[in-house]
Amino acid sequence: MSYSLVREVLNKKLFGMIELIVFAMLARPTPILIDWELMARAQTRAEYLCEHNQWSHDGWKDSFDGIAGVHGENLAKNFTSVKKAHAALMDSPTHKQNILDPEFHSIGVGKSCGIYVQLFST
Repeated sequence: MSYSLVREVLNKKLFGMIELIVFAMLARPTPILIDWELMARAQTRAEYLCEHNQWSHDGWKDSFDGIAGVHGENLAKNFTSVKKAHAALMDSPTHKQNILDPEFHSIGVGKSCGIYVQLFST
């Protein structure tokens, strides 16, 4: 784990997003791990979506190139706070399913130009 990645996470308030996800997952039978490789990939994905003015899940599987297992992606855009973005994701049945899915053991979060990306992996 690099110091610059940790600083980036804290600067973008992504730790708050991770904290909310972890609290939501407390009812799960399995713990979730913050995966620094997924953190970097989620950040790359957020930057890609921003740079290409893309707002869709198209190409999301590319974020997991070389990582075996089952994967998921959540996107949130234009929320004024981490709490509001998280609340919107939890209000969406499919996004909530990703967050609470006990099959997912690892998470990474990224943010760029108001787009939050959550990547999940088994």
